Amino acid sequence: MKTTNLIIKAFNDTNYCWEAFPSTKNEEIAMNTYDPENQDQKWTIIDSKITINTKNQGAKVAESYPNNNRLETSNNHPNDVDQVFNFQHVKGQDSNVYFISCNTKNQGLLYVYGNSKNHQGIGLREYNHSDTELYWVIE
Repeated sequence: MKTTNLIIKAFNDTNYCWEAFPSTKNEEIAMNTYDPENQDQKWTIIDSKITINTKNQGAKVAESYPNNNRLETSNNHPNDVDQVFNFQHVKGQDSNVYFISCNTKNQGLLYVYGNSKNHQGIGLREYNHSDTELYWVIE
């Protein structure tokens, strides 16, 4: 499966979406205000990996860091389970609303959440079907 130029938006406020910050000091993936011209907000899913062609560091993939409770951009490592994500439609929601999870190597299955209070943080936590911070709109 290859799907390109996806925007991963916060369910609770779709004005905010995932953005890669690939600099030498900060490779964290965070939420920022949606800008259709910003290439660091356009993601591609290839074989369950969330990839991006960043402005500053070229091709990167999303990687979960459960010990630090965050996502970062990283180089692609073919056998790294912390770079493989699952997408599950949220029942009762529009067809483009998903849970995004990763079966991490050291903390098991965790779900990606977006902080709806400050619309910046993206982290990992356990599943709760009614937790709307675990819902993502993928366009």
